[in-house]
Amino acid sequence: MNPQIIILGISIISLGTILPGVVEATSINEIEGNNTLLTAQQLFGSDFTTGINTDIFDSENTPWASINSNNPVNTYDLSTNSFDYYSFTINAGTTGYFDIDYGFTGDQTSGSADTYLTLLNSIGVVLEERDDGSDGFQADEDNGSMKHIDDDDRTWFFDPSFSYDFTEAGTYYLKVSLYNDLALAQGDSYTLQVSLDPAPVPEPTTILLFGTGLAGLAGSRIRRKKKV
Repeated sequence: MNPQIIILGISIISLGTILPGVVEATSINEIEGNNTLLTAQQLFGSDFTTGINTDIFDSENTPWASINSNNPVNTYDLSTNSFDYYSFTINAGTTGYFDIDYGFTGDQTSGSADTYLTLLNSIGVVLEERDDGSDGFQADEDNGSMKHIDDDDRTWFFDPSFSYDFTEAGTYYLKVSLYNDLALAQGDSYTLQVSLDPAPVPEPTTILLFGTGLAGLAGSRIRRKKKV
């Protein structure tokens, strides 16, 4: 087979990984051990998709990733408490929508987490943080968040969400913790919805593969010109 065709095929496959919405994705799981900035779970472009999801803002137009927490042991052993960190690398001009769903379940049993969501830059400086409710980017009620009415008949949404406009390219972090920035306990569960427009950059290996394919095509063209 013609080497050019092989290289072009590889490049097209790589490009499909780079472009948001081309790669099929619905939800991913938290990978435990993501307890610090240095060990944050990285979200790549291939983790994002578009399509109808009633829990996610503008899901048909804005690339999103849905991450299910993975704290399987139903015990509140203080020695195992931790924070959950997620990272993503984006270009300047990206808009992000960040939302916790299914954290607060309406009671205080094991697994019901009153979560706290924090956005940090590459050196750990807090850019945005929120305890309850949304900053208004969601036009309708957040389907994935249960409301709670207190003794004064006030309605509270214990799952936080906010939007953010990024003016600088770089790597950023999301930190999930409990109210007042306390550590999560084993058994606490939540779903983290991350929407980024445009989607984050792909894996470094994908970029390298795509670049290698293009370089191969360019090199082949040069060799053909020299033979003429």
